[in-house]
Amino acid sequence: MDLMGRTELAAKLFRITQTEERIKSKNVRGQSALESTHRQVGQEVHKVVQENVGKSPENLSQENELPFIKRELKDGYKKMTKEDSQKKIK
Repeated sequence: MDLMGRTELAAKLFRITQTEERIKSKNVRGQSALESTHRQVGQEVHKVVQENVGKSPENLSQENELPFIKRELKDGYKKMTKEDSQKKIK
């Protein structure tokens, strides 16, 4: 999940919450019925993402890994503080 973009993460959370709601509202019981409901809701969410984005969730671009993002933020902070200090000198 560390590499998922916002759309894919949101789709996963939406699938989970909608599966829970369907299980409650339709009083789904039994392992096979629960698994079937999970698959059905997952297919529906998958279809919505594909229709709206033009790609299936598993084909969406991945985000950068967290250590890389931390490094980018640290480098950006250093650059900004350097620019700020140069402005104070002038």
